[in-house]
Amino acid sequence: MFAFVYIDPGSMQTAFSEAFPGVEVINFFGSSVGLIANSVLLIGVLLAFLRHPNGHKTVRITAYWALAATFLLFVASYFAVTSAEAWQYLDPPTRGGLIGGLVGGMIGGILQWALLLFLFRKSRWP
Repeated sequence: MFAFVYIDPGSMQTAFSEAFPGVEVINFFGSSVGLIANSVLLIGVLLAFLRHPNGHKTVRITAYWALAATFLLFVASYFAVTSAEAWQYLDPPTRGGLIGGLVGGMIGGILQWALLLFLFRKSRWP
């Protein structure tokens, strides 16, 4: 197993995608949502910098929307992993590692957007 995982890094991703096919679609959707959220965030920051009346509102709405999307993507990933046929054949430490990775990703996303929202609310453009 060690050679299978570490000789060719692409083989691990292929094995994971075959074992949990729904996660690949959710990851693609999550990447798309993240790209859109970051793009809208940059537009909102530019609008706020230019003192547009909707600049701060755009940043706040984008951050709240991204927080909700992060949580929904976590829930969808959790159900995609635990409902897959391969889930029942995994040993408990591997199951814990998969769920821990999902939870860690969700916490990271929530902290990123919450910190951004907090810092932007405290900032004032001169």
